[in-house]
Amino acid sequence: MSVMVIAPDQAALALPALRVIRPQARPTASARALATFLTVAGRSGYRLIGSFDRYQGTSAEALAVLGYRIVPTLAVGRVLEVTELAVLPEARGEGHRAALLRWAQTEAARQGCEVIQLELGLLSDSLDDTDLYRSLGWELSGKYYAKELRPAC
Repeated sequence: MSVMVIAPDQAALALPALRVIRPQARPTASARALATFLTVAGRSGYRLIGSFDRYQGTSAEALAVLGYRIVPTLAVGRVLEVTELAVLPEARGEGHRAALLRWAQTEAARQGCEVIQLELGLLSDSLDDTDLYRSLGWELSGKYYAKELRPAC
């Protein structure tokens, strides 16, 4: 398998995997909507990477995707936050999730981050992979409260 950055003009490659965890999200409505999202969110540092079959490369859709951004914090300095992590059902168990997390860890170190974090509540199937996270050296750390803010229309 190979891991590479997915640019806005390659959004269609990420769409099937993203729809696994974000089927109702506006940016996953179409390749064009996702390309627009990647362009706009990219201005504030959001990136999307994909894991591809090494024989097909980017001529076929990503079998897994990871979205991330790097943010500064007072508590721990620079943090690479994984905001999306999805694997196509037919590609589960093939090592794509681990490959993406290793890539993100290398990127975090390259970018001078002190911490890399994955918010489990954002990932619909992520609780099933706690053994994988532990095998990669990740520890469960902290809890979040959240409140959805929607304009009253």
